[in-house]
Amino acid sequence: MFNSMLNKMSLIMISFLTIFLCISTAHTINAAEPIRLEVVFTVTLDTPWGQGAAFFKKIVEQETEGAIKVALLHSSQMGSGKDNVEAVQLGTIAMAIASTPIVIVNPMQEIFDLPYIFISYDHAYRVLDGPIGQEIAKEMEKKNLKFLGYGEDGFRVVTNNVRPIRKPEDFKNIMIRTPESAVRAETFRILGANPVVMPWADVYTGLSQGTIDGQENPIVYAWTKSFYDVQKYISVTNHVYSPTSWVINMDKWKSLSDKQQEIILRAAKKGQILNRKVNLEQSIELRRKLEATKAKVNDIDDPLKFQEATKPIWKLVTQRLGPIADEYIKRIEREAR
Repeated sequence: MFNSMLNKMSLIMISFLTIFLCISTAHTINAAEPIRLEVVFTVTLDTPWGQGAAFFKKIVEQETEGAIKVALLHSSQMGSGKDNVEAVQLGTIAMAIASTPIVIVNPMQEIFDLPYIFISYDHAYRVLDGPIGQEIAKEMEKKNLKFLGYGEDGFRVVTNNVRPIRKPEDFKNIMIRTPESAVRAETFRILGANPVVMPWADVYTGLSQGTIDGQENPIVYAWTKSFYDVQKYISVTNHVYSPTSWVINMDKWKSLSDKQQEIILRAAKKGQILNRKVNLEQSIELRRKLEATKAKVNDIDDPLKFQEATKPIWKLVTQRLGPIADEYIKRIEREAR
């Protein structure tokens, strides 16, 4: 009888041990599965955006020791900038880097699209990295997005096939592609151009087929997208400085540990710093390269005339966004001093 009881106890202990090992093994297997973090953006890996994102990926994967794997979905793989922002908001994609289309979830960022509101890179950085930029970005939390910081698209130039842009009147009747930005479209309309909203992925085809006469973007893209092959004129208007917003789905963010969140924030900051550094270096270098192509590169005659011509847009934006926008604009102007 004693032996019988001993055998039963042994069986019970073996059963418990087996269950424990199964649970422990399953937990270990699940813990070993890395978290997938997709980062979506519309431009190529060789651009300042792409290089900043690649640096972010490297840091996150190294510092989490592979617990988080970052996938870079670049070159409009997941659609337009608007599509990307909406996908992150809905949670179908974890993270996005977006420039102008971010205004679909945070209209107050239209302020950054105002022509000539930033007078230099340093001015832009003081505003964006300081209280003003952070206050405006915090509004995204109401739209299920966690803001991770500002990168850079840079000061924008105009390319076209009609004429060089030297003075505001030169924009007359030029059909120019703009991103999803009411402010940008209104700016060119006031200057006498005909703005056409078009996804980034379609721009080269539109230019080569004559669907549009021109486009406006940082000078880097005139080179990386080979616009110099299908555009006669590249005019350094510097009419808008475009930041990029790095955002992550809020639910995804909350699912991460405190340590993982800390690593992602630090990696995003380092990626954004590299992005800005590469953009500034490329802007100088690529202008020289573009001047050696068949496209003609020119500066505008008088920036003040362009500022005066586009100032009505500032009033339109403050009317649309309300008194708080006017206060933000005044604060931004004070930062220029």
